[in-house]
Amino acid sequence: MAFSIDAILRVKGGRETDLNEWIDYHRAIGFDRIFVFIEETPPWWESFARRHTDVNFINAAPKWSSWHTIGDAYAKHHSGESWAVMLGDSEYIYVDPKGYGTLRHFIETAANGCDAVSVFTKYISSAVGM
Repeated sequence: MAFSIDAILRVKGGRETDLNEWIDYHRAIGFDRIFVFIEETPPWWESFARRHTDVNFINAAPKWSSWHTIGDAYAKHHSGESWAVMLGDSEYIYVDPKGYGTLRHFIETAANGCDAVSVFTKYISSAVGM
């Protein structure tokens, strides 16, 4: 099965260290491509973008402030067959290493033959050590 797994991220400011962590984590669990829609460019943005040359940065003009319009813009910027998820910069996908192990393995087994997959969100409080 030849497909890419894409993360679509909408960023509104944020902190550089948090965004570095977000990109590193989602690469590690199996995202092939990351598309970052940035609405406001913080002072550190230029050097950050130069360090992450493998990330697709798209200036999200005010007209792209909704998830729907970002989805439309993503469709114009990507190519090939892909699975994609839209996340905010404080949202993380978790793949149980004892279960599916990687995002690709989950899609190839649990989502095989499906056009879309819906997942439940689970909120983890910082009070539990996460």
